[in-house]
Amino acid sequence: MLHFFLTDYFLRDRSYERYEFFNFELAKWAEYYLSQKIAFHQSNWCAGRVTENPHDILLGNPTYDMPNASIDTGMGNLHRDWVRDNALQPGDVCHPNTYIIFPWVPEFPQEWMPNLVHVESQLLAARKIFALCGQIWIDRTLAKMDNSIQAQVKHKLVQCNIGVATQNLPFVKQKFNPIGQRQLLHISTLGSYKGFGLTCESIQGLDVRLNVASKSLQASPGLVDVTIDGKKYGFNFLGAVSNADPQFNQWVVDNCDFYIHTATMDAQATVILENCARGLIPLVTPESGYASPYAIYLTHNPEENRQIIQQALNLPESELLERSRLVRQHILEEHNWEKIFDKIWDEITDDMNRRSSEVNLPVNLPVNLPNTSQIEDSLEREWTIPLHPDTLISIQNASFCHSYRGIPMIKNPFDVSLYQMLLWEQKPRTIIEIGTAIGGSALWLADLLTSFGIDGHVYSIDIKKLTNVSHPLVTLLEGDQNNLQATLSQDFMNSIDRPLLVIEDGAHFYESTLAVLNFFHPHLQSGEYIIIEDGIVSQIGADQKYRGGPNRAVKQFLAEHDHEYEVDRYYCDFYGHNLTWNINGYLRKTQDSIEQDEILDLQLREINLIIFPDWSAPEITMAEDLAKILKLILTSPDRDRTTLLIDTSNIDPEAADGLIAEVVMHLLIQDELEVDTEPQISLITELNDRQWYDLLQQVKARIPLVHDNDRAIARVGADRLPLKNLEDLF
Repeated sequence: MLHFFLTDYFLRDRSYERYEFFNFELAKWAEYYLSQKIAFHQSNWCAGRVTENPHDILLGNPTYDMPNASIDTGMGNLHRDWVRDNALQPGDVCHPNTYIIFPWVPEFPQEWMPNLVHVESQLLAARKIFALCGQIWIDRTLAKMDNSIQAQVKHKLVQCNIGVATQNLPFVKQKFNPIGQRQLLHISTLGSYKGFGLTCESIQGLDVRLNVASKSLQASPGLVDVTIDGKKYGFNFLGAVSNADPQFNQWVVDNCDFYIHTATMDAQATVILENCARGLIPLVTPESGYASPYAIYLTHNPEENRQIIQQALNLPESELLERSRLVRQHILEEHNWEKIFDKIWDEITDDMNRRSSEVNLPVNLPVNLPNTSQIEDSLEREWTIPLHPDTLISIQNASFCHSYRGIPMIKNPFDVSLYQMLLWEQKPRTIIEIGTAIGGSALWLADLLTSFGIDGHVYSIDIKKLTNVSHPLVTLLEGDQNNLQATLSQDFMNSIDRPLLVIEDGAHFYESTLAVLNFFHPHLQSGEYIIIEDGIVSQIGADQKYRGGPNRAVKQFLAEHDHEYEVDRYYCDFYGHNLTWNINGYLRKTQDSIEQDEILDLQLREINLIIFPDWSAPEITMAEDLAKILKLILTSPDRDRTTLLIDTSNIDPEAADGLIAEVVMHLLIQDELEVDTEPQISLITELNDRQWYDLLQQVKARIPLVHDNDRAIARVGADRLPLKNLEDLF
């Protein structure tokens, strides 16, 4: 049975024929689609224990209390916690099959926090978090490197869109008002993160009517004036409205043309989705959580927004009708509840099946096992294994007698189990093993790839190439772990299939282990693993022999690459803290390498300026914008100190380069500019989040364009750069 925890919802005869507010919509469509897959129990987010069955599934919103009401009545704090209260064993933090579904942003608004009374412990306990939000918030959460709750649980996030039952919003826009008579609509609680002040400021001076509906504003319907941040704004107030009201729905499609939403941190505003379903054109910020190629994106600069809105208001009706059709089609395809709950169900069943197959047990696993990889200060971890010395030596001696298919394979039972789990979960396409020895582990790894249906290959390297082991998925190589570049060329490393798994099981000396770590560091990508075997040598009396051995090498490497790797506690601590021969040796790369050469390729100078063109705009407009900027740079006395950086995220870089070359040639020939050097122009192609962060630290300003790529600006954080208009550049 699946127990679903949200607000109380009472299913009625015509529930599926009426459009209701978000929590009711989520509750009833969860029941509709998930009850087709499993017995379904609708519960409440303030509930306590509902089951003692280890096979049940618990899915719900974090407990949401109304503390102000409780305080007013003198009743005190809420006791129940549906996550904690359904734990099966003393000491467990939750039921083993506990999942959270929750609107997600990388910083929870202060308005939320008094109600979310157990949110941190519940997020930490859950196996997965189905984050109802736009992809922008997943990306920004993954980039967080602080100690916030969001950063601590980011590895659990599964992005899910919010759904819209479009069949219950039957009124669809068929025509648009004439130019000069077009109207905007905004519906929200007017909370701080909704950005309503920016909405009002962005339309100042424009000949357009703003219609506002809200249950939070205490005023009579009609024209009203409100003061926000010391400024007075006027608009047409509609009062509180209901999506279930056919008169309101008809009024919207008859009178309103655009839906405007300038949120600063909205998970995925449902009112945008609802009004897109009605056929209105969305004028929204990326931080509204809504992503569509057919939306018109605003910024956090009201002057820029006024230009964008004015252009939108002047679009011909034919273009608005086509955009309206595409917006509605996008809602139907990407925001339908069936698709969303199919994704959630697949994620839950995959997770439960994986746990079941890993240990060959039913899915009622003890939940005090680590749920997944967690970043912590790796250097502060203990570097010992919690076994009595006699037990440790007994297992070590038995490991020397262990074999696979008749071939010696010196592996202890803990790591034999952990490797199988890691291969199944990470599904590496390339495994590079340093230290072939007799070949048992290479053969075993290849057989695991075959058994798991992974299209991969094992490359095993030793100081002397082994010749008596053969497998179609194994290539045996000769090489020195202190000089791996002689065996694994740059071309070879560039050609391998990903993901990559590296296993360092060579000589175990400090120097040789560090050499392996340093060699693979620039080749490993975010999310890939390097396993440093046999740190146990330091605990069985051989630390001096190996000059500190693998543990010393790992400590030094982690100190030199702070925040680029994590000790993956899921594997290291699966059987108990560091109950593995590879002490703190399951290393997962968390960030791609930041090579200085990649930044140098952009030819940065003393004055670095950046632009983000929307390359989908008319080419003549783009050319005019570029010509103005380049002419100013070419004629500036600071031209030899200036680099213009140009984002090409929504165009083929070759096409962008061609247009820029034409513009430069036109300036040099037609405008007869006499310059002794060409302008330094660097096209930005693909950078990861860390590379963007490093680059933007060296950028002096962003130059706004008539057609900016607002989504790209917001995604990389360039909206925080100083803005410089052409007249202010030098």
